[in-house]
Parts: sequence; structure tokens; C-alpha cells
Amino acid sequence: MKDKIIQLHNEGKSYREIQKILGCSRGTISYHCGLGQKEKTKNRRRSYKKTLLGILKRKKDNFSFANGRQTGLKKRVHLTFSSKEFIDKLQQNPVCYLTGRSIDLWRPKTYQCDHIIPIVKGGTCSLDNLGLSCRNANMAKADMTHSEFLELCKEVLTHYGFKVERT
Repeated sequence: MKDKIIQLHNEGKSYREIQKILGCSRGTISYHCGLGQKEKTKNRRRSYKKTLLGILKRKKDNFSFANGRQTGLKKRVHLTFSSKEFIDKLQQNPVCYLTGRSIDLWRPKTYQCDHIIPIVKGGTCSLDNLGLSCRNANMAKADMTHSEFLELCKEVLTHYGFKVERT
């Protein structure tokens, strides 16, 4: 494809004519014909991957776009907040809301975003209902509410002989 694009461009064809002949996008043509386009694209991708927004967009479990997986509903959810608002919330206090552990936002495999009140129990996909949690804590919580999860933890600890008191 690259050779054909360059050949047609050298023959004096416009990007639009090359697009009609080869059926490819103008972006592809520009990439191969433009001066320094390959390097610009590589640098843009490289720098984007290093940003927090780039990491979060590649991290699939940050936003739940299709909810109801557990029940098979698969309805589409429209978020009421932007990714910038979400990142601002994350950067305010990057600690697990369940355990209090500090979270390194640059290591996306170690944390997840959790619906504090699960969707299956009437929670929403609003910014107020999302909490940052350690991956393990979120997996253990599953579809429980915060209070149900705490009761389960208390039950487990008392079963193993620990005395649980609120301080």
C-alpha cells in the first residue's frame, strides 16, 4: 500500500484522487507522503501512552459502559462526567476507599474503579458513586455494598477468633 501511495503521489495525484483510487483514508496517505508525519505520529503515540489519561483510556475496567453483565441486561450507560473530571477526582486522593492503601496511578493493573453502590443494587454511573480501590479489595467486594462488605469482613475475622471493634 505504501509503495502505491508514494507512486501515485509522485505522479502528481492529489490526496483525494489517491483516496478514490486506493480506497484508503487521507490520514493514511498523509502518513506516507507528508514530511516527518511518521515521526510525528510515533512521538504523539509515545507521549500519549505516558500520560495518565492515556493509561486510563487503555485500562478497560475504569468505566462500565455496558452494565448488567451479571444479569445479562447489557444496557448502554451514558456517563454524566468527562474523563478530565474523573482524573481530577483520582488525583485528589489516590488511596483505596476500602483498605486505605496508597495507589500508584501509573500502575493501572493494581487498581480498579468500583461502583460504591453496585449497579445491580440501584447504583449509578455517576462520579459520586465511583471509588478507587485496590484490585484485590474490589474483587473481594464483588457486588456487595460497602456495609455488606464490612459485615462480611467482620464475620470472617470473628470466625478466626479476632475481636472487631470500631474505633
